[in-house]
Amino acid sequence: MPRSAVPPALVLALLLLLAPCAGCLGEPARDNRTAAMTPGTPGTPAPVVPVAPGDLARFVPEPPPGWRLAAPPSAALLDDDGVPFTSVTAGYLPLEDPDGTGPRGAEITLQDTAGRLAGLREVFDPGSAAEGDGTDRTILAGHPARVLDGGIVNGACILVADRYAVYLAVTGGSRADLDAFLEALDLDGLAAFRQP
Repeated sequence: MPRSAVPPALVLALLLLLAPCAGCLGEPARDNRTAAMTPGTPGTPAPVVPVAPGDLARFVPEPPPGWRLAAPPSAALLDDDGVPFTSVTAGYLPLEDPDGTGPRGAEITLQDTAGRLAGLREVFDPGSAAEGDGTDRTILAGHPARVLDGGIVNGACILVADRYAVYLAVTGGSRADLDAFLEALDLDGLAAFRQP
């Protein structure tokens, strides 16, 4: 199997720059407006169950023109201090690099945090003061996001429906490559999706 063209150190660097979004795995949200109530315990929200890994994998986009999937998406139900979340990762390679040894590549990770992103909108609010981390706060397809534009890695972290986190890193490519992957994502479909 060809190695991924996205060096793990660069992906880690992107995720560290976008750490405010990665902080979604903190304390579960307590929003009584949207959470179901646990029978017999008035006022206590029932835990939100993350969608099944295979269901979340349906939102991994087809490769944009000039790219291919490096391997089938990797999906897992994970645990963060006893709180489950779903994560799906897919790697992409450019068509001109059939064995995956070149400098270009892309990776997308989708996570269902079971509602633990609620309350993080201010981290993504384009009107908030920048923190000097090299990312720009913006709105992508109607969803708050942080974007890293330029250098070796172009990337984005997108907050979808206060529940889903979408991480995208394009290594050795251009902003046009990042935009092509962003265009391929079905963020509105993801925002509306709930466990079948």
